[in-house]
Amino acid sequence: MAPDALLARRPEADLLLVDEAAAIPSAMLLTLARRYCCLFASTEHGYEGTGLGFQLKFQPALARLSPGWRKYHLSEPARWSPRDPLEPLVFRLLALDADPVTPPAGGELRIHRLEPRQLIEDESLLRQLFGLLTLAHYQTRPSDLRQLLDAPGLELVLARLGGIPVAAALLVREGELDPALGQAIWEGRRRPRGHLLPQSLAFHGGFREACRLSYRRIMRIVVHPRCQQQGIGSRLLDWLKRQGGADFLGTSFGASPELLRFWRRNGFQPVRIGLGVDAVSGLHAAMMLWPQSPAARALLPAWLGQFGADLRHHRQGLLRALPDACWRELDLPLPAVSPGQDEPRVRDFAFAHRDLPADQPALVRFLRRTPLPATLPAHQLALLEALLAPGANPAEVARRLGLKGQKDAIQQLRQVVQQLLPPPATDC
Repeated sequence: MAPDALLARRPEADLLLVDEAAAIPSAMLLTLARRYCCLFASTEHGYEGTGLGFQLKFQPALARLSPGWRKYHLSEPARWSPRDPLEPLVFRLLALDADPVTPPAGGELRIHRLEPRQLIEDESLLRQLFGLLTLAHYQTRPSDLRQLLDAPGLELVLARLGGIPVAAALLVREGELDPALGQAIWEGRRRPRGHLLPQSLAFHGGFREACRLSYRRIMRIVVHPRCQQQGIGSRLLDWLKRQGGADFLGTSFGASPELLRFWRRNGFQPVRIGLGVDAVSGLHAAMMLWPQSPAARALLPAWLGQFGADLRHHRQGLLRALPDACWRELDLPLPAVSPGQDEPRVRDFAFAHRDLPADQPALVRFLRRTPLPATLPAHQLALLEALLAPGANPAEVARRLGLKGQKDAIQQLRQVVQQLLPPPATDC
């Protein structure tokens, strides 16, 4: 039985067996554990599936829910001989067995940049570092090892205690996109690979200037578990802040109260919360920025005001299930957004391909300021009201109004909004 169907029907059972549990979001597994006596089976070690999410996210939460839970580990290979020479070779080549070294009890913390060639020349350091980075993420893939060694624009910063790696940050440079490409991303016509922060902030966040600015995105930051709660992560971030080299220092992560609190405590401001949840973590994505340049510091207050206004709208709809603890950590200033911020989003929703869920707050604010034509047909008025309600489901609206589907409903909404705007300028 599919897990979502199981949760919906709630059949009686003495024992629930869950195979490939790592492929199911942690939040869903915990709900099952609350309702049933469960046996969870999954692959943890290596890159298969999302075993690290099962290990790093689910098991600590399960320990809090059921302190007496028991774990059994299969060490004898089931699919190959323990004397097979190929599997150990693959494990070594892909660093599947990489583990961090146990840190010393004390010593001086030293932070420095690390070049990829240093890792290529020192396999022991590479394995220690990759094992450390794996602790911070639950979707590690073989491509992460390749990226660590040869990805362009990658920056690696290492913190050592007594010479032993105890913390690390992996950053990538993004932004400063060609103006024509940035405009196409904003309009929803292009989605090139990479440049996560500027693309998402422009298209989903509604920040038109986002693609022209530069970012150093912190892809991962990790502190060895034995060294956590000692301020090492914050010292690493302070070191990164002092380096400069971009308009913004930024990050994107699953929005748990603990992580929101950590980044807020270090001066980062939230500028986007994803409207859907990650299939593995069950969390909404959060994007946070720390301004490094005068241009960024001048621009950020307007972004925060717009984000706060959008968030206030989505709290009634697509973000209504976001935990109260997350809302307390967001702690945004009073929302403030000018018509000049909304109008480009409304225009390019109507005449281009911008996203309805992302731009719904701007459309609602625009319609509050714009009188509707007395000649607007009743069916178009009904479409406006239905699709701009917080949390509206376009597919359900289309079914209720007798339209072909959600694409048809959204296209008809674009046509209604076009009637409220002057036509776009055309080149002679």
